[in-house]
Amino acid sequence: MKHLFVLIFSSTLAIAPLSAQYVLSLEECLEFALKNNLQLKQTELNVERSMVNKERAIADFLPSVNTGASYGVNYGQRIDPFTNQFATNSVASANLFGSTSLTLFSGLTKVNTLKQSRYAWLASIKDVDGVQNSLRLNVTMAYLNVLFARELLFIADNQLEITRQQVDRTKSLVDAGQLPRVSLLDLESQMASEELNVVNAQNDLTIAKVSLVQILQIEDIRVDDFDVAAPAVDNLRPTPLVISSDEVFNAALSLMPEVQAAEYRIASAQSGLAAARGRHSPTLALGAQIGTGYSELNVIRNQVGVADIPFGFVEGTGQQVFVQQPILMDDGPRPFQDQFRDNFNRNLALNLTIPIFNGWQVRTGVQQARIDLESAQLALEERRNELYQDIRRAHADASAAHKQFLASSKAVEALGENFNYAEARFQQKAINAVEYFDIKTRLTNAESNLAQAKFNYLFRTKILDFYQGKPISLD
Repeated sequence: MKHLFVLIFSSTLAIAPLSAQYVLSLEECLEFALKNNLQLKQTELNVERSMVNKERAIADFLPSVNTGASYGVNYGQRIDPFTNQFATNSVASANLFGSTSLTLFSGLTKVNTLKQSRYAWLASIKDVDGVQNSLRLNVTMAYLNVLFARELLFIADNQLEITRQQVDRTKSLVDAGQLPRVSLLDLESQMASEELNVVNAQNDLTIAKVSLVQILQIEDIRVDDFDVAAPAVDNLRPTPLVISSDEVFNAALSLMPEVQAAEYRIASAQSGLAAARGRHSPTLALGAQIGTGYSELNVIRNQVGVADIPFGFVEGTGQQVFVQQPILMDDGPRPFQDQFRDNFNRNLALNLTIPIFNGWQVRTGVQQARIDLESAQLALEERRNELYQDIRRAHADASAAHKQFLASSKAVEALGENFNYAEARFQQKAINAVEYFDIKTRLTNAESNLAQAKFNYLFRTKILDFYQGKPISLD
């Protein structure tokens, strides 16, 4: 599984929720995404398709049963199969038949085909789990982006409010003649700049919400109609990692669905190779047939008299000898139901088929199955390598996030004290506006960096938890 974590995250630092009709938690966002995501639905259809293939492989063990009927008229010379009479005129006939066949042995091809389809079905289930995991990570990133954008808006509003208070105070001093008007102009210029920062922060928050809605695929909802719940992370403190990347990797090998799916596909390919090799073996099948039919040549003949037919002469006397032969007259074809009853036939047979040459179909099938197996083995190795690289990167990112969080916390603490001191000195006219706003800007940047570092650290550690099989949660 390969994920690209490029978004930036931050803490909400006890921000009051914005006015909105809906407040969505991370769990609710995950539920929406898992319900609506089209890629996930497509992957779930693959599971159904694999299930159908597995059921078809099971049904292949059952006997085949077929029945049929035919009716035709012959206009040429033929031997009628029901009367064994030679006919040259047109003859109508009908047939009704049924047959069944059961494969007793086919080189275990059906057994291995069933195994192949079952492992493919299990792999498709793991594919669904993999898509769900990726979706959970993407939703979490988008969710935290909203929190980060909201935090930046909060910081921008706070800085604007501080400047607005300074403008009001300075205006009073200018009106009283205690400060030159240029001091007020500097502050008003700074306030205009910070008002623009608020507008930009509001726009960034809107974009973050739009991205979240797109991932959740929720229809008929505006970004102003909802907000996200802020996790309780005020007491979050940077803690050094106590687990190595190799330990995380060893745990993930048996947990990540991408690896499990690749392992199932190897097992499926192995069974497919065994099934292909089994086609070299003879096939033994038990078959049975029943049938009956009707023919216009099968007629009813009634005796209407006796005829004396010359047979020969008596030797010595020369007296002619006659024999009596019945005179028969056709009275039409025998009734349909009588012929179907009398012509009923049955057949039971064992059929042995030995493959000798079939256009290299069996041979090429084995070669293709062997290639599929090698491809599945390479895919597993590739998944493992990707997982190892992802975990090493995630572990390095978490370690760096810890250091950034720690450094940002110290920077905000130091600059906060410096700003309080500078604000007091500015009110006492000990420093000018340029010096004051320089310290104020540095504090604003430090607070933004801390906001980024705090949630970045939280998210990076959650990724490591995810690779160890722990559910994604911001609680």
